[in-house]
Amino acid sequence: MEFNLKRFTQLLKRDFLLHRKKTLMAIILIILALFIFTIIGHNLININAGGGLQVILLSFFGLLIFGGGFLTSSNLGDLNSAAKRTNYLSIPASSFEKVFSKWLYTLVIFLAIVSLINYGFFYGYIALVSEHFTEESYKLVEHIKTRMFFFFIMLYIIGHSIAFFFSFIFNSFAAIKGGLISVCIFLVMGVFLALFQLGSGPSFDVLWGDAIWKMMVFFQENIYKLLILAPVFWILSYFAFSRKTV
Repeated sequence: MEFNLKRFTQLLKRDFLLHRKKTLMAIILIILALFIFTIIGHNLININAGGGLQVILLSFFGLLIFGGGFLTSSNLGDLNSAAKRTNYLSIPASSFEKVFSKWLYTLVIFLAIVSLINYGFFYGYIALVSEHFTEESYKLVEHIKTRMFFFFIMLYIIGHSIAFFFSFIFNSFAAIKGGLISVCIFLVMGVFLALFQLGSGPSFDVLWGDAIWKMMVFFQENIYKLLILAPVFWILSYFAFSRKTV
């Protein structure tokens, strides 16, 4: 795992020059869209249910899971065609430096930007309309602030590691292929759990539905423990990319 700071800095500079305009446009669009959605949410959702805060929270989830998922899976477009792949692999930087730069963009920088924007809207909205909040509203604010934001961040870290791995396995349509494989594995696990309980009374479809639900509850209740999966997939991503350089 070679790492040279000067070489790594040059790699970051190269990516910044290539993607700065798209990144700036994406940030502006996110801010404009969130501004419009927050106004709509404020007028359509009862203040006791959070008003615009509900929209800000849902937007945060959507940006992390869908926006972050596609950004991570795309690898900034550097590997999705033979020509781009050859060009990227020929850049004078080690495999570790290239994987680390992708990790930095899609996890640390992306998460920091999206969190900063949504936290800004969250606290800005509270400052503007808090005089209309009821006791229920304040309870919801506290719940979102202390639990939901952090839960979504933990969820993104785990999802990122899986998407990151698939981004180096598949050169094209990595998000779709990786997503389908992940869903299939989840559903097959439910099938096996249901099969182990056959004969206990309920039919297979009921047992399978219960198994899926229990796995979802288990995931939610143990998300901090499941964070151990993230470094495992990040390490596997390095080895997957290293194979492409051979």
